[in-house]
Amino acid sequence: MYNLSDYVLLEAVCEALGDAVNIKIPKSKTMEINNGVYVPLEDCYQALDQILSGETKQDIKESETLVEYHFGLGIWMRNNWIYPTDGRIAKTLRDAGINDPDDMSSEILRGYQRYLRGSR
Repeated sequence: MYNLSDYVLLEAVCEALGDAVNIKIPKSKTMEINNGVYVPLEDCYQALDQILSGETKQDIKESETLVEYHFGLGIWMRNNWIYPTDGRIAKTLRDAGINDPDDMSSEILRGYQRYLRGSR
């Protein structure tokens, strides 16, 4: 289950960086493939690795449906990575045919779970 201390940490990261929209995700050469389109989700996974606690990462790894993360971590990703619609992540996901912000955050979460499980 999404841990309140992780949410507080996410909020602290946003505050420390000023405007949450300006959170920088480094570009990497490794990219996820979705319907034949490269999506820079590896960058998201690396950022989540730095932000989330070991307990939360383990819970995500073992989750059956990930639905419990839709309103906590999912909202945070939508507000910080997706709603800045001119951002690289939102643009790439739209180019891959994923247009709904909820679907975008779900795709990131599912990919992060595969990343944590070591099955890309």
